[in-house]
Amino acid sequence: MNILSRQSRGVIPIVPTPFDDEGRVDLASIPKLIAYYQACGVIGLTILGVMGEASKLTQGETEDVVETFVSHAKGRLPVIVGVSGTSLAASAALALWSQERGAFGVMLQAMSGLQGDDALVTYFEMFAERTQKQCPICVQDYPVSSGVHMSVAAWRRIAKLESVFMLKHEPPAGLQKLSQIRASEKEGACPRIAILTSNNAMHLSQELDRGADGAMVGVAYTDLIVLICRLYAEGQVEKALDIYDAVLPLIRHESQGAFGLAIRKEILRRRGVLRTGHV
Repeated sequence: MNILSRQSRGVIPIVPTPFDDEGRVDLASIPKLIAYYQACGVIGLTILGVMGEASKLTQGETEDVVETFVSHAKGRLPVIVGVSGTSLAASAALALWSQERGAFGVMLQAMSGLQGDDALVTYFEMFAERTQKQCPICVQDYPVSSGVHMSVAAWRRIAKLESVFMLKHEPPAGLQKLSQIRASEKEGACPRIAILTSNNAMHLSQELDRGADGAMVGVAYTDLIVLICRLYAEGQVEKALDIYDAVLPLIRHESQGAFGLAIRKEILRRRGVLRTGHV
């Protein structure tokens, strides 16, 4: 099993939480999910993200999901646990609990309401302190969800935290920001960090052109996203673009706001990965 680091390249999917038709968490389907993603060629898994419907789970369901994913993925794929929430203390507690059970690290976005670079940087500094600076952090920059703008200047400071190993870069119209971050690294203003992008892979080819290391997306066709990123890394850009152009209609079909998750789960059901498409 490859250990994730600041040099990681590839695809880490945002994994859906499976439910049965009655809305109960379907823990029995998790091993099949893991096998599917491993066959796709991913380098890790992220659970309890937006596609994982983390905000809809009880504390007990959250713990069951974490323990089941981590235990079945052990030795196969590193697991990143989404711990974002409205309480720094609760996020840090879930991070430590998950790591004790074998999770590789966590994905954390800024808590809603933070304003200004200093407040944003302090939030991640305090999280690192509360987790003894031993819990690897993938910083999620998703202002559509958090309502918090992360400036390039703030990122330069956050990237210097030893715990931070990855950036999930998904601000809308974020191509210029991605280029600015890579330029800052070349100038020595901050260390190089692995950057995986999202936005439903809508701008994946442009993001790879600007220095992204891969994707961290919640889609129903992870195998194709892995193939596109691998071909880019191998220098077969034209072939990657041909595949990307072919899959763009599906990317748009899945990106239908509140309906997107239901569409993705139904596609995964039809592909035999999930037993139900229940959201």
